[in-house]
This record gives sequence, C-alpha cells and structure tokens, in this order.
Amino acid sequence: MGTSPVEILVVEDEEVHREGMVGALEDEFESRGVRVLSAENGRQAVAVVRDGMLVFLDIEMPVMDGYGVLAYMKEHGIRPSKVVITGSKAGLNSERGVIGQKVRRAYSHPEDIAYLPKPIDVDELISTASEALGIPL
Repeated sequence: MGTSPVEILVVEDEEVHREGMVGALEDEFESRGVRVLSAENGRQAVAVVRDGMLVFLDIEMPVMDGYGVLAYMKEHGIRPSKVVITGSKAGLNSERGVIGQKVRRAYSHPEDIAYLPKPIDVDELISTASEALGIPL
C-alpha cells in the first residue's frame, strides 16, 4: 500500500468562489500529487474531512455552517493539518474577536487556524496552501 495523497478540501457555498479556489489550487498543486476536493456546505464537508487535510472553510453557509464543521471535527477527533477560515474582509476584520472566540469554542486546536478574507486573492490562497502543506512554490 502507498501513502495517502496530500489533500485540500475547499468548503464554500458560493459556486463561483468554490470553483475559482479549486481551479487555482489544482493548477498549482495537482501536478505535485495534491488532490483537491470540494464541498458546497458543511454537511458535505463532514462526510469527507480527514486528519491531515488542509481545509479552506467558509464560516457562513446554509445546511451546516463552518462552526458546525469545526464542532464536528472536535467531537470526532478529526485534526486537519490546517483550517483556513474564509469570510468577508469586513466580517473577519471587524468581528475577528467574535469569530475567533466562536472558532476557539468550536474547535480544540486554535493553533491550527488561519484566516483568509474574501474576495480571495489567488496569490494569497496559493501562498497559504504552500506554507500549510510544506510545498515550496
């Protein structure tokens, strides 16, 4: 048996953002053996999230929000390599304290959390993924 592939999970309810992120990540990392998965809501995300994944997680989504995904991972002992919280720039900047508090309550490993504001800057997305995966650009 071989080793498990390196995986990135993009959890985003807005199709245009999800497809843009997935496309950019595949363009940069697929040739290096990284598998990019996507989910359009938290319920889909919890069905595929695993230890060691890099997860880009939208906070505000229908069906199950990002806090629900974090709580699920905590409850089931799932620890991705890094969870990057995505949200509107205004929301992350003005409510970072509130968002950060909710994230810390929902998830056991706040040291594994990073933040990336929307609209997503592709260079910042790729840089964040590169650093989290330990794959140099």
